[in-house]
Amino acid sequence: MFKGRNQPKSFKSLAAKLNEDKVEEIYIELREGTSYKAIAEMFDVSFATIQNVNSGKYFRIPDIIYPIVDRSHKYGKEPGELSDFWNSYIPEPMYTRPAKKVISTPDY
Repeated sequence: MFKGRNQPKSFKSLAAKLNEDKVEEIYIELREGTSYKAIAEMFDVSFATIQNVNSGKYFRIPDIIYPIVDRSHKYGKEPGELSDFWNSYIPEPMYTRPAKKVISTPDY
């Protein structure tokens, strides 16, 4: 049983809970937006292990760009000024309420 700093962090370890196929499944779950906690429960590993797999610190696969998913921004990250997003962005029309009709009462 491994605890703390002695946990295996690569595919070479015989005691590792994750292999390349499981790590690739974790990448898919991350890209689909599944939470770290849910992924950790699926693969019987800790939340921190999933964070470290996402960042490439543990179980790194060559030729993959890390982090797999950038979750450092709580509400998402706005595209930069030079992003192609702004060329295709059409803002939603503003909704305004129609003016109330004023019913005039006849003067007697």
